[in-house]
Amino acid sequence: MEQYYFLHIAKNAGTSFRNVLYKKFPPKVRNQYGGLHQLASCLKEDPRELDKYRFVVGHFGFSVVSHFSRPPRILTMLRDPVARTLSTFKHIKVRNPKEAARTRRPHWLLEEFDGENATIEEFLQYPPARRLVTNFQTRNLALAYDLTADYRDAKGNALGYFQGRLMAHISDSLSDEELLDLCPSGQPHLQ
Repeated sequence: MEQYYFLHIAKNAGTSFRNVLYKKFPPKVRNQYGGLHQLASCLKEDPRELDKYRFVVGHFGFSVVSHFSRPPRILTMLRDPVARTLSTFKHIKVRNPKEAARTRRPHWLLEEFDGENATIEEFLQYPPARRLVTNFQTRNLALAYDLTADYRDAKGNALGYFQGRLMAHISDSLSDEELLDLCPSGQPHLQ
């Protein structure tokens, strides 16, 4: 059975593309993980979890590829990095207040950084926000997170397996060239 993995990079029009792909795969052959944290939990219980599905989709980055029994066909969408950065900023400031009203808490990044009234310049000066957008697409394709590790932010708080938080708090010390060298090798790396 050939498997497909849609490596959904946040803020890249992936939801629209995912919806088109969903029509090609019936619900019983596609995953329903709500996020990397749910997938990590399932994989800890059953390392062969992904073998159940022909179509896997999510904001999982390259991390899940090593959990397939055979390498899947990987699909993704890329976007102009500046447009993606502006979209991320708008999403956090505009769209998420609706979510905050529903959940009674602001977007996690706004909890850390008083960013509700921030400008794009202030947003980009805040280190976790900057890491959330700097080389985000390349980092999705190059870095893999150990789904059994315990990741923490600079204050020692557990990050869980939430991709945005991992990307915002894990080192971004690799140069552009080093990241690009990791992508085609099939050997993802996390510093």
